Amino acid sequence: MRDPKGQAPQPDGLTTASRVETVARCSPADPLLDTRRRASATTPARFPRAPPPAARRALARADRSDRAFLADKRAAAVVADLVMPNLVHHVHGKKRVRVARTWREGSVHHFVEWNVEVVIESAMAHAYKTPSNEGMTTTDTTKNQCYVVAKAMQKRCAPETYALALGKQFLDSYPLISAVEVRVEQAPWRRTKVLGADHDHGYTFTAPCLRVCAAVVSRTKPPAVRSGMRNLRVLKTTQSGYEGFLVDKHTALKDTRERIFATAVDVDWTWSKPPGCYDGAYDGVYDALAENFFGPPRGGVYSPSVQYTLYQMGTAAVERVNGLEQITLTAPNLHFIPANPPGAAPFADDVYVATSEPHGQISCTVSAKHGFAPLAKL
Repeated sequence: MRDPKGQAPQPDGLTTASRVETVARCSPADPLLDTRRRASATTPARFPRAPPPAARRALARADRSDRAFLADKRAAAVVADLVMPNLVHHVHGKKRVRVARTWREGSVHHFVEWNVEVVIESAMAHAYKTPSNEGMTTTDTTKNQCYVVAKAMQKRCAPETYALALGKQFLDSYPLISAVEVRVEQAPWRRTKVLGADHDHGYTFTAPCLRVCAAVVSRTKPPAVRSGMRNLRVLKTTQSGYEGFLVDKHTALKDTRERIFATAVDVDWTWSKPPGCYDGAYDGVYDALAENFFGPPRGGVYSPSVQYTLYQMGTAAVERVNGLEQITLTAPNLHFIPANPPGAAPFADDVYVATSEPHGQISCTVSAKHGFAPLAKL
């Protein structure tokens, strides 16, 4: 049965024309930020959420005039809310944006290389649920902003400072963006020494690990920064053992007080307050970790287990670096297994089979406060 305008009724008793008229009454003042709110507000309460197959069959039976309203992006959003599964989360952004920056201070040049990732949370549900891209901050624009902000950093800065500035740039420039996470990896370039002196503008790729950081900048919460290291490879040839562990019929490992201890540590830490200098704080964390892994230059320090040493390293960092709130260390074993080749003299802590597969994986989190706080991220 059709209404006087010739429109076929929908499963809820409404015609397409009345549905479109209802959608058209939505306030045009903010057509993008709350599509879902407007969709639910314009849907009669008596319309039941039909299972997707049933809803699709109902649409399939509609005539051409019924389908025409789908071209209207607002009406399309209404239909999408009614017949499709919920879109519960979405982000977009840009990854592997490689930014290099030189600051020239007279004859001395300071250089960094950053690998940048930007993750954007925005009012872009309509871009997933309808053909409209209206208001979208493109990933190409996202890439270009990485270079714009690097250019604007007139004084040399830590990657954390750059990440905060880049996140703020997106919020200041694009009103539909609600939050941004900027992740930065700093390549291990280090000023080189020639004849024992620092070179003015020479760098070598020799830093001990990859420096990383991330900043989450939001319109509703204070900025959250985390810093870290990746693949900090450390090894000592002695002063390490492992004994007293549970032994059953499946255990092949033997007690030892003499072994190589090697790992490639990933470290992440958060801040209760910004440090006075992110670079200086990073150096402080590195020094605390190194001193408690290796011990004094003469004699070192004994490690009874990876677990014990990780906790000592994390505790030293929290106690030494002002503002460091929580630190997580993850340490996969790099194994050096005694080699006993046929025909050779017995093993004498001298020749090993180097392998990393399979490997143990040990992690711990040390906090200045009681309780565990998950890392803030989008």
